Amino acid sequence: MTASPETAANARKRRRDIICSQRSSTHDAAVESEISTALVKKRRVSLEKATEPTKKRVQMRYDPEVPMSKEEAAAWRREQRRKRNRESAAASRQRQRDRIAELEEELDEWKAKYSLVLEKLKNLEEHQQEQQQSQHEGGASLVSPVSSPNISPQMEKQQQHLIEMISRPA
Repeated sequence: MTASPETAANARKRRRDIICSQRSSTHDAAVESEISTALVKKRRVSLEKATEPTKKRVQMRYDPEVPMSKEEAAAWRREQRRKRNRESAAASRQRQRDRIAELEEELDEWKAKYSLVLEKLKNLEEHQQEQQQSQHEGGASLVSPVSSPNISPQMEKQQQHLIEMISRPA
């Protein structure tokens, strides 16, 4: 991560202030110019490092706070790695459970929408049948009835299959 230009500028300013406060009044202009050129060189080097592609980071070593032998330290590191692994696995399982819960809620919403659409379709078909019957009884009408396509047995099987698939428990 690179620091923003403002924070880098503030850090340089603080360094200059510290250097100036540490100087005594006996320093001459030559020393000051050497310090300022050194700061300019440091800035150039830091800018060059910031533009370089990032190198592979070395894995951080976990060292115990209490001095131990090599075997004890290795065992401690192994235990710490296992502990981190357990925590990571628990977090992963929790994310998985949360995702499953979200998907179950979404499934319930889709089931409700599907049943609502089926109910509307059923009501519309009943309404259409009533209109057709009333037209046959009442004689000719000005508006021609819209006939719904007859559902083939194969379509009925597909519809039943979809209903079964949706209503299965998760």
